Amino acid sequence: MDRLTDIQQISWPRVGICTEEELYFRRGVRGCYHVCGQEKLCFEKNGTVDFDTYFNCFSIAKWKKYTHVSSVYLRLRLCGTFQVLLLGYQYRNGSVIRSVLKAEVLHSEQDTEVTVGFPATDSLVYSFSLQALSEKSVFYGGRYCCPDEKHRRPIDLALNICTYHREEFIRKTLFNLEKNVFSNPKSELHGHVHVYITDNGQTLLPDEVQCETVHLNSQNGFGSAGGFARGQLAIQKDQAAYALTHMIFMDDDILFDIDALRRTVHFLSLLKQDYWDYILGSSLLRFHAQAWQVEAGARWVDGRIISIKPGLNLTALDQVLFNELEEVPNYQGWWFCCVPLSSAPALPMPVYFHRDDVEFGLRQKGFVYLNGICVWHDEFENKPSSINEYYDKRNQLIVNAIHCPAYGCGVAMRDLSCDVMRKTVAYRYREADLILEGAQDFCRGIDWMLTYDGQEHHNELIEKGYHPESPTTLDFTKFEDSLCPLAPRFGFRKRLRSIAGVLLPANKTVVVPMYMPSTSCFYRVKSAVNYNSATQTAYVTQKSFIESFFVLIRLFKTWLQMGLRFHTAVSQWRTRAAELSSEEFWRTKLMSSGDDTKDFI
Repeated sequence: MDRLTDIQQISWPRVGICTEEELYFRRGVRGCYHVCGQEKLCFEKNGTVDFDTYFNCFSIAKWKKYTHVSSVYLRLRLCGTFQVLLLGYQYRNGSVIRSVLKAEVLHSEQDTEVTVGFPATDSLVYSFSLQALSEKSVFYGGRYCCPDEKHRRPIDLALNICTYHREEFIRKTLFNLEKNVFSNPKSELHGHVHVYITDNGQTLLPDEVQCETVHLNSQNGFGSAGGFARGQLAIQKDQAAYALTHMIFMDDDILFDIDALRRTVHFLSLLKQDYWDYILGSSLLRFHAQAWQVEAGARWVDGRIISIKPGLNLTALDQVLFNELEEVPNYQGWWFCCVPLSSAPALPMPVYFHRDDVEFGLRQKGFVYLNGICVWHDEFENKPSSINEYYDKRNQLIVNAIHCPAYGCGVAMRDLSCDVMRKTVAYRYREADLILEGAQDFCRGIDWMLTYDGQEHHNELIEKGYHPESPTTLDFTKFEDSLCPLAPRFGFRKRLRSIAGVLLPANKTVVVPMYMPSTSCFYRVKSAVNYNSATQTAYVTQKSFIESFFVLIRLFKTWLQMGLRFHTAVSQWRTRAAELSSEEFWRTKLMSSGDDTKDFI
């Protein structure tokens, strides 16, 4: 047999990372036992386990398409007697097709490693199952392997992390890396991972986190876009010294398993040359419901974000296989976005935060996703903020100006009106004003963005929004009703004539979710308690004819401004956008802040 090299390890549930067992293996009704935290399965006679799971199936179709791998072997560490079934799966017309590719009986009196090969097939994924044929059999793990390829190339990763007051997450990430990579010479990643942290909050102490492989830089005033840009400049400066091949944009508040990095390195090391410039993306899973997927890539369609494959329960085999089917994203969020340095990617746009990853992604050539490469992130609905309304609108218009030539002034004004009216109906007049300010600042053009003080402007925007506080009392019955609101008993036409009840008398108080409440919750409502159940904070908004009138006046003025300046602003953004993502621009901007810049000069 040819010399084999590992390409994917069998993953195990880990305390502190993920303990959703059916993401890793499926035990039979009886006869198979696992203690969380231990990397082994103990069997009685006839006990069974399947590994056709999100983390432990093997994406053979994608490996064949994107890499030089054509044949795959399975190495297993066993003690006892087992029947091993090598399995291939297809997913056609919503149906799971399971094929037994090979069956073998393996026996060992002690902990021994055995190897079996998968026959060549057109399967979507490979997997395997075990049945113990003797008492007290033990499975200690294994990995998928391929013949040692002459095409394999070395991969060295730079993790580009921007953080702001997320010390607990950063420490956990670094502890995870220290334990499994930096201090573990046996790890395939040892000596091949460097971490670049930009601390926008300036709260991390150098002695606490900095070492030979962790590089800490502090700055202030440039948001996540500036933090990631500074990290990228430092990485590009050190690229030759550390032979860095790829950079991973990584959020500071994610949870991830080191196996994601291992799989990333193995996959990238065998990529065909046609795909060297592709982004390797990560699926996003819910932090508090770890088996549920938020998205596996996304599409930007004229300002609308369309998540790809949202809401999948990845403990279900059919949904794991459906997740393998490729779609065409055009950007990847920066919770885990692996970018090849060989293509010399331009830096992020200085939009402070929100949509910086979208604009960056739309420049890229292509994207690849694999089951098992994922991170867990706190749900977006747990982090609503008034200030996001400004950035979402301004940055949406910027991205569309650069990358969506069919997005014209009429459509932009329609979208703006819908966004403002939704906030007005919900009595969130401050957020309506922030949306309008975002559209107005877009119309100022690129020269304004070249010179504006992001931090000072950001602080001003914070003051203009709502500030949640701990509520003294709260009617949870009303809050539960607002989560699944029923349509008012009045017909649609009557509600439309009264502009969703704004013109009718109101005498009710409701409790609504702070994140995207339904407008039907506000029909003939006098005041609303906007509640965030994750942080247990709230703010109160009240119906006001005067505020509604002034919002409409400001909307009309913004229409006039867009009518006069929209096309000029679009032309500027489209023709001069490269100025804002150049090294010269960012070096000048970061040096002007007065921070220490020796890391990238």
